[in-house]
Amino acid sequence: MPLLFLRHGETPYNVEQRENSPYSKVGGRSNWLPLNDTGVEQAQRAAEYFTKEGVRFDAWYSSPALRAVTTGAIVLDTLNFDLKPEILDDLQEMGQGDAEGEFRDIIWTPENSQQAQDQGMSFKLPNGESLGDVAERKFAVTQALVKEHKDDIVLVTGHGMAIRCLAAYINGWDRDQILACSTPNCSLTSISEKDGQLVVNYFAKDIIGEKS
Repeated sequence: MPLLFLRHGETPYNVEQRENSPYSKVGGRSNWLPLNDTGVEQAQRAAEYFTKEGVRFDAWYSSPALRAVTTGAIVLDTLNFDLKPEILDDLQEMGQGDAEGEFRDIIWTPENSQQAQDQGMSFKLPNGESLGDVAERKFAVTQALVKEHKDDIVLVTGHGMAIRCLAAYINGWDRDQILACSTPNCSLTSISEKDGQLVVNYFAKDIIGEKS
């Protein structure tokens, strides 16, 4: 049975990034960051999708980030499922180290951007993670969850870049392919095991009727 990776609902940082605000900040993990009102509504609409599809969850895992835990709690409360999250650090968003909370224009200088392009999956900001680091830890925790829940439907609430890195590890994508795709808020990615290998059944499915 599948692991269903649900990206968290919208946050204030997501709005800044989408609107290319000059005050847009590097989010990274930022585990304190809450949902905004739109994010709450998106989580409620995700619950409506699961109701329509008749999905019943057997377990719930989440990143420790407030936005991820809140998204899952809204979904499961709306569905009247009495599940508590098992918090796993390996489900966190890509760590951006010293850059987290800093203005993007300050961090992403032409020099840093060129280094990221040249180094590909191995580039990391000071004290941060590379795309390759994220892909490896996400793949490892996903393998463990699949083995533990072979007969279950599992909700996993987490983060956009981390989900992209996981799909990249399974599908063999490079850095450019990761950056070319998107995982909208409250999009859904399904991953399961087939013949001993992890497979992506679908990626970043828009279940709430909007692109965000």
